[in-house]
Amino acid sequence: MPLQQSHRRLILAALAGLAVCLTAAGLMSTQHASAADAEHDDRLHDVMHELEEHFRELKRTVRDETRHEATLETLVAMQQLTWEAKTLIPRSYDATGARAEAGPEAYRIRMITLLRQLLDTEHAILEGRTDDAFEHAKQMAAHERESHRIFRIED
Repeated sequence: MPLQQSHRRLILAALAGLAVCLTAAGLMSTQHASAADAEHDDRLHDVMHELEEHFRELKRTVRDETRHEATLETLVAMQQLTWEAKTLIPRSYDATGARAEAGPEAYRIRMITLLRQLLDTEHAILEGRTDDAFEHAKQMAAHERESHRIFRIED
């Protein structure tokens, strides 16, 4: 028995309502993901900015033997930020494919290398080897430049 015209309209209206609900749910899910993504990106940016500020401080204090305590505090702060940054892997790559050579593994390896350099610098300071600490700081600067080149980050 064919459906009556009113039943067809009712079914079509119900299907249209269901489609609207599913679309809205999908948009809310996308908006939630977008908010989480934005929060992730903001935190990564903040961590990297803080790390850069501490690195400038390290460059000012690392050779000054009278400021070793300040240098050690800076190194500890940088180690903590680096540890956090290691977990904040950049989510996306730009449209030009700039990060083709720098996937998540490369990013984490670079953060691990930086963490080792920070520990080596701290070790040198604690042993009173200021010249070695300065050399480690120079290596970190080179590492930073290379990382920025790979990830196409503007200095």
